[in-house]
Amino acid sequence: MLCRMPNGASNKDSLPVTFWERAAETRWGRYLTSAEKAALETAASSVRPGTSLEIGCDGGRWSQLLGALGWSTICVDVREEAVELCRLRIPSARCLLVKPDDSSFPVADSSVNLLLVYEVPHVTTSPWFAAEAARVLEPGGMLVCTVSNPASIRAAAYRAWMLVSEARRRVSIYDGPPFRHVQRDLEAHGFNLLLKEGLGWAPFGRRSESRLIPFFTWLEQVLGLRRLVRFSPFVVVVARGRATESLRESRS
Repeated sequence: MLCRMPNGASNKDSLPVTFWERAAETRWGRYLTSAEKAALETAASSVRPGTSLEIGCDGGRWSQLLGALGWSTICVDVREEAVELCRLRIPSARCLLVKPDDSSFPVADSSVNLLLVYEVPHVTTSPWFAAEAARVLEPGGMLVCTVSNPASIRAAAYRAWMLVSEARRRVSIYDGPPFRHVQRDLEAHGFNLLLKEGLGWAPFGRRSESRLIPFFTWLEQVLGLRRLVRFSPFVVVVARGRATESLRESRS
């Protein structure tokens, strides 16, 4: 969803701002974004800049960050307006439109150095995700993603809300397997999980501006909840793919 600027503005400084970009500027949004940004910068600095693939690019804000760090970017989304916005904001990027029911990424084997999938739960909890991530990444490449975990209190509350909210029934973000299964599948495909951080324990909506958010996020850290990824509502993951040597060993 795009928030249009007046008078049909088309220069880079006045391009449309997406719904999710506005959500990222709220108190709750800044809290999630700070963790996502730190994870992405950690992953990007762990390998030499090359080609990144962002699935669910929205307006391209994360690919813009990677581009500023020297990466060549590929931006993918199911919404035509998002792909077009990325083209306008990042002229050097390769921007691709895909279908919502696609079960593969639109790039060749071992063709990217970093795969980014932020807040696209139907992808990261799909049974084909780990295999596709391993396929497209070069040996030793980095995977950065988030997982919405149905094995959490927040997910249980969300499912209860779905019973009385038609809007919630239209968009469910906790349909997939629990995080422990996602982790097991990634490890089975050769990924070494370098970072697992659990977030989103407090009962605030994605666009919340509650003044209680700083207190609850502080409490989350003090109680060590970010380490309890098995039951965290929202998990940020950084993983390294299997190295060339390991691939050779597995084939011998």
